[in-house]
Amino acid sequence: MCDENEYCFHGQGYSCPLNSWTAGAKGAVDSITCVCKTGYYRVPATNSTPVACQPCTRPFYCSDSVQYACPQHMGTNVPKAHSHALCECQEGFFQHNVSGGARAAPPTQCREVPIGYFTDSMREELVQCPASTTTYGTRSVSKTQCVCAGGFKSITVLDTVVCEPCTRDETCSTALRGAVGQCIRYKQIVNQQNDACVCEAGFFDAMATQLGAMQCIACPAGF
Repeated sequence: MCDENEYCFHGQGYSCPLNSWTAGAKGAVDSITCVCKTGYYRVPATNSTPVACQPCTRPFYCSDSVQYACPQHMGTNVPKAHSHALCECQEGFFQHNVSGGARAAPPTQCREVPIGYFTDSMREELVQCPASTTTYGTRSVSKTQCVCAGGFKSITVLDTVVCEPCTRDETCSTALRGAVGQCIRYKQIVNQQNDACVCEAGFFDAMATQLGAMQCIACPAGF
């Protein structure tokens, strides 16, 4: 009788294709009964290569000889992944279970990390940046990506970098990452939050649609 890695035809034993077997069934009589081993998927035959089973590669998983993609914003991080349970949130996304109950495996959804937050090492929980800080953009994965929020400047106190409120005519935007700017163009002043330059009362920005090219001109009569 053929063993679990063979099939028999007319009394002759034949080995299953590479990385496949008969799933423990003995006495198989046709190569169609050969299935890929755990963590492998079937590659169709071509004119130059026979049917074979290839190892599953990241970010896919393989089950029942078929290679599958994980749900949106998810992927596997181990070679030869054999189950959808091995799908994890990709970097910059966090685990969100729609059921709201106990954490499931795998997560039912992966959502983008919003501004002002980063993920823990397992990408399961959102962690908010410390007070007076935020992130420059979405999908942050480390506390080191937290920078001084708009209206705050970076200063060093006893070898520790802290964020302090900007004062008077200082402007501190998130884009400056804790540095201090000045409103020096014609008729510009700092807004109340100290995070941007605005035009003085009686003037408006004629270049409002062009980022970084503010130009304050006098409000026309009737406006």
